Parts: sequence; structure tokens; C-alpha cells
Amino acid sequence: MTATLAPVGCSHRPVSNLVTEKVDQLFATWDKPGSPGCSVAIGRNGQLVYERGYGQANLELGVPIAPTSVFEAASISKQFTAMSLMLLVERGRLSLDDEVRKYLPEMPDYGSPLRIRHLLNHTSGLRDAFLILELSAPEDEFGDRNDVILKQLARQQSLNYKPGTESVYNNGGYVLAAIIVKRVSGQPLAVFADANIFTPLGMTSTRFQDDPSVVLPNRASNYYRDAGHWRFVPFGRQPGAVGNSGLWTNPRDLLRWASNLANPRVGSASLLADMQKPSAVTSAEGTAWGLGFERAEHRGATFVGHGGGDRGIDNYFAYYPQQQLAIAVLCNTDDTGSRQLTQRIADLYIPAPPEQKAARAAPASPAVTLSSEQLEGKTGLYREVGGDSFVRAFVRDGELRFALGTGTFESFRLVPVSETRFTMGDPAFALEFTPPARARVLRGFAGGKPTGTFERVEPFSPSPAQLRAYAGVYASDELNAEWTIAEHGSTLVIRRLGNADTVVEPLATDMFTTVGDFMTFSRDARGTITGLTLTAAGARGLRFKRVNR
Repeated sequence: MTATLAPVGCSHRPVSNLVTEKVDQLFATWDKPGSPGCSVAIGRNGQLVYERGYGQANLELGVPIAPTSVFEAASISKQFTAMSLMLLVERGRLSLDDEVRKYLPEMPDYGSPLRIRHLLNHTSGLRDAFLILELSAPEDEFGDRNDVILKQLARQQSLNYKPGTESVYNNGGYVLAAIIVKRVSGQPLAVFADANIFTPLGMTSTRFQDDPSVVLPNRASNYYRDAGHWRFVPFGRQPGAVGNSGLWTNPRDLLRWASNLANPRVGSASLLADMQKPSAVTSAEGTAWGLGFERAEHRGATFVGHGGGDRGIDNYFAYYPQQQLAIAVLCNTDDTGSRQLTQRIADLYIPAPPEQKAARAAPASPAVTLSSEQLEGKTGLYREVGGDSFVRAFVRDGELRFALGTGTFESFRLVPVSETRFTMGDPAFALEFTPPARARVLRGFAGGKPTGTFERVEPFSPSPAQLRAYAGVYASDELNAEWTIAEHGSTLVIRRLGNADTVVEPLATDMFTTVGDFMTFSRDARGTITGLTLTAAGARGLRFKRVNR
């Protein structure tokens, strides 16, 4: 199927049957009745060259996915939130270097300027807003979600890091960005984006959905797999957050947006170029994030894009400026690998560079065979030197595996190339354990350069009396919540209002963990426990005081 991307006009560019057959083969798994699936659109040089739906938009009614089907875009929304703010910048209504508190005076003064730019390029240092919501006392479920998130973030008296010094993906920053759009323009993000982006570009199937009662024509339902059955993801009564997500669209409209990146009709060329540039941070690692876009390479070609995922959602949009190639894959289930699918489609249009072909032909370091004792000598929990990150090495089915965090849920197979050195599938990524017999230090390498050093954490098996000392009530002003910590067999549980008990396992003296998060108990000079500090992915240093009852 071919068509023009422009709002008007009828020019066409045919695509070869060979290419369409290969694209169809990529989605064959979902191209059947009784299965959710994906909608795909491919554009070259500003024209739509192929689009097709695979699978069903609604399993209950047997409605097939079509090019007109509308999907929940999740984090693909961020580039349109960023664009809305950038249009206000271009019109002189604000500056990216303005402090956030100029427009959101509710936010605390962190002692270091938190600027609008930091919200958009994931360098704000803000704690993860959605984790904070999960950990906090329950709020009115029918309140405006963006207002609830602002209220919770305004309670946080510290950041994960000084703004501009690190890059950590952050959804809450985009919720604050959406609120700033509303306060500066006088219009909700949904209204502003529709009038200033979607309507001018002919994106007639795209909108920010801040009211769940509004009918969305051609909406695809979301599904996930559980115990061998498809489960429906309800479209809840409560309005969801907008800014970080909340967008509904289809691939055809996303290609209209890609055409605007190539030949701007909304926003200037310099504005759009600024959005696509990787942002600067003062840490050594740098960042691939621009303003609403990720910048990366595939087959030696630079692309900008963004993914979007959640329960029942798996999306990716990619635009290759040099090749004038745009690809959008939107799926109504969460196990499709949409980013990889866009790259495999790109492979049909972008030849592999000579150096990549040579790398494929180059032999990797040969694997060696290690005894079970040699493998076991590497197992254990390791903590980052000078940091709060953990990794774990463990043996499963006779192989050494590596997991980020304190658990073993998601792990990578390690291939030994010597008694102390292992690769992680790609020879460019390696781990080194020293000394070989019972490792105490673990070092990571990427492309031959060190990426981090971790030291072994000695196991802790508390006695009943030691466990009893931790039991009590702990309160956090930042979360507006109280937690009760109680003994539970050989470990502890956290009890909090509106939630099931959470089991926490001992890591080290005064340190316990659950699902990758960990909490450290603090003591006074007499050794009495006075509080705890929770460190979680996206929320560092949440403090609780022990409450005397």
C-alpha cells in the first residue's frame, strides 16, 4: 500500500514486492486471528512507501489491525511534549534555561538550579515520580494524575544527583514539562499540541488523551500474555499522566511527523535540530538523549527516535536523516521487540558498512572450559565502589550468569575466555573477576575501556534477636507514609497501607533488599536503630525516621 505523507497531494512511490515480502515475514508471528499484533509504516524521502497491519486490534470483536488503527504511544509522547515547549521557546514565552521554580513555585529549592532543559534531556536528578507514587500513601484515585505527581515531587527535599551532572531516564520530568506548557500557554497540553502540531501537520488520528471518556475512533486495545492466555489491559477510569505518555496515534501520522523533521512546517529547522542533538552532561559517560529524542547508530547510520512500552504496549519510531528513512512500529502487546523490528526493516534499506562485515568475519576470542568450582568462586553479590549499584554473579545450568541489581530475574550468560575473564555475548563487553579462586573484585569493560569496579558483599544471616532489633514503625515526610517493619521467619516484611506485605532479604549488616532496591538501617552512638534510608532505581536516599510508640 502506497500513499503520500503530505496532508494533501497524491504522489506515490512504489516499493518492491521483495521488500514487502521481507517486511511481512518479520511480523508473521502476529499475523493471524486471535492474536494482537502491530501496525507498520515506512517512509522514504517524505513519502509513505508501505504500511500494513498484522494481527487484531480487538480480540473480543475480532477487529483486525489496519493502517488507520490508533495505538497508545506511551513514551513516544515525549517528543511532542518537548516540541510543545520548544514552540513556546521559539515564541519567546520561556527559555530552556529558565528555572523550573519560575513556573512551578511548589517545587523545592535544591540548592542547584533545576532548569527546563534538564526536564527534557533526562538530566534533572528528579526521583522517579511513579516509584514515589507507588511507595507513598494512597492518593485520591480520581484526582488529576499530573497534579498528583506534581504534589508528590514537590515533597521531595533532595534529588538523586545535581542537575546536569548525570543522565538517568525520568518520566516525571515530562509530567512537569506538560504542566509548564499549560501554565505558560493557558491551554492543557492536549489542546496546545493539537492546535500547534497535530492539526497543522495533518496528524488527524493523533491526540493526547487526558480524558478517558472521550471516544477514540479506531482505538486498538492492549493485551499481554499470562499463563498461556491473552489478558486485556483495561483503559482505566482515572485520567493518566500526560507529557511522559498519554499520546494515541498511528504509524501513518508518525511518518507525517518525520516529514516535518526533514522539511519543517511546524517549528524552525534550528529548533528541530536542537531537539535531536545529544545533550551535554558533566559526567564522563555523556548521554544519547536530546530533547524528546534518543540519538543512536545502526549499520553505521545515525538515527533519532524513541520507544514506548508498558503492559500491553511495545512501540518504536525511528528516523534516519541521511537516508531520509522513517519507520514506525506500533504494537498492542508488549513482547514484540519493536525497536529490533524497526532495525530489521532498516536493514532492508541501508547496506551494512564494510567495517561491520569485517567485524562479523573476525574470529572472537575462543571460549575455555572452567570447572564448577572455578565458576562458583565468582558467584556472589558485588557493590559498586563509591556508589549504590549492585550486580550479582551466579551459576545456573552449569553456566555463570550476570544480573544487574541484587536479584537474578534478568540475567546474561557469561562466556569464559580465561579463568578470570568473561564476555557477555558481544566480545566488546567483558567482566573480569580477581583473584581467580574466590573473587573479591569485579571489573566491567566495554570496548576495552573500564566501566566500573565492584567489590564483593559478605553475606549476612541475622539471628532472631538481630532481626527483632529492626522491627518497628518508620515514617517518611517525603512520602507522607508510615511503614511497619516486622519479623517474618528468617527475614523481615514491610507492611504499608493499601499494599500486600513486602518481604525483604538480608544483604549485609544493617542492609536488606527486595527486587533490586535496598534499605540501610542507621544507628545512633549507642547502637540503637534510629531510621533507615531506602535506595531504589530512580529514587536515591529516601529517609525514614523510626517512630517511638
